[in-house]
Amino acid sequence: SVLVVGTCEEIFGTMVRAVELILVVLLGACVSALQDGENEGNYVPRQVYLSLSQVSDEMQVTWYTADPTQESVVLFRLASDPQAPFRRQVGRSYPLNYGSGHIHSATMTGLVGNAEYEYRVGCDPAYFSGLNTFHTRSPGPEVRIVVFGDMGTPPRGNTRLFDVLEETEFRNPHSYPDMVFHLGDLMYPFGNQGMIMNWFDRMQNLGKSAPYMVAAGNRDEPPIIAERFNMPSRPTYSSAMGSWEGFYYSFTINSVAFICISTNFDKYDPGTPQYTWLEREIRNAKARMEDPNDDVTWIVLFGHTPLYSSSDGHNQGNAELREAIEHLLEPVTLCMWGDDHVYERSWPVMNDIPDTSSDASRFDERPAKPIHITAGTGGIDNDGWASDVEPRWSAVRFVDTGYIRIEADKETFSARFLSRDSLAERVRTTFASHLQRTPPPSQKVPSQKALLSRLDIGLFRDSPRYFFYRPQHSISSYFRRVDSCRFLFFAKGENTSINNERYNKK
Repeated sequence: SVLVVGTCEEIFGTMVRAVELILVVLLGACVSALQDGENEGNYVPRQVYLSLSQVSDEMQVTWYTADPTQESVVLFRLASDPQAPFRRQVGRSYPLNYGSGHIHSATMTGLVGNAEYEYRVGCDPAYFSGLNTFHTRSPGPEVRIVVFGDMGTPPRGNTRLFDVLEETEFRNPHSYPDMVFHLGDLMYPFGNQGMIMNWFDRMQNLGKSAPYMVAAGNRDEPPIIAERFNMPSRPTYSSAMGSWEGFYYSFTINSVAFICISTNFDKYDPGTPQYTWLEREIRNAKARMEDPNDDVTWIVLFGHTPLYSSSDGHNQGNAELREAIEHLLEPVTLCMWGDDHVYERSWPVMNDIPDTSSDASRFDERPAKPIHITAGTGGIDNDGWASDVEPRWSAVRFVDTGYIRIEADKETFSARFLSRDSLAERVRTTFASHLQRTPPPSQKVPSQKALLSRLDIGLFRDSPRYFFYRPQHSISSYFRRVDSCRFLFFAKGENTSINNERYNKK
């Protein structure tokens, strides 16, 4: 019992002060609890995304936390065996210099091909992400990827394409694309850290389930690409130059060799490190294409600023880049660019000279020159055209928002544009390979003399480089490369047109 002595006013004042003290203590406890909860949240991973390495049975995973953690761990296992223990790999982490927070990355190794895996990332004992899944690439030649550029995030551009892709290309875990490739100009933040965080939070919906690969664009701030993305090779900061460099890399998925160049942050003239690297990468990929024991059949080049463009968005293509590297690109199947906010596809073209045909969407043979596609169609405001007259090299062009789905194997290659708002297929480009590979000894190509004696044909002179022949009097032409000369062979009695010139039988 407590004996309280004093006037009524004194007793009432003492009670008020006691209640105030109790409220202060309770409020302090609540604030402390809230702060503890916030601190716990700062250790929880977010912005989780996958990326490819140059090793086919590996998958890299990257994530963000607000505060540093003791370890950076990925736990993974085959989804078909949920009772199996998780494999554990410890990665690395580092603080962001551009913005606040910490980036973590780890590599899952020894993955089985064509299998579904489940994984989570974080720090022991309790700060882990939810359980995510991805599908490893098949061991065969098939490839399926999604490509677009120039997206933005509100108030500049929007990320609605992420929602569309999640509902279409990412609906079934067993048919996720092998990769999403972003052709630069990701978010247009101009230093706004809130926009950067918002874009990465949205990208996670795709990136946690399939590798998300990027090219650096002119609107991408170099530290964002260098610090937050884990590509097969990472840019480095040059103290001597006072800038980041090395925004180029390569990798292979089954039948396609992919090469990503830096059009905005690295020099590309002959003699520079990027030029020397690009020349070597194309040469090596071409050798793989010609090897009968290698699956590589196609070369796809990614970059941001296009070599060819008729858009009014910039300067109708990068003339300096074209002069510097175009002569290296003859073996390349397809060059894909962003920067201009339109869709435009060229004819096979080299040195501004296109190879046109009656069908702009289908090629029965692999083109002898690269095709260029500009697809800065990810969500930023659209551009228009510099002129109503299409250049002679331009095969198809239109203004829309959407993405490109590429599907390839050793025999065929297709690239189709799908509109974001209607999901309608606007255009498709397909062609067959008909590559000249060095045959094994048991399958040598017949000599020219043998072909002449086997086929009742007339011989016509043409420029040196290829010879053409029509097996079994077929109407479709067939190409094989030889070293020193080029002939045209036609079935007896046949008239045909090749390259807009009329040749008749002798």
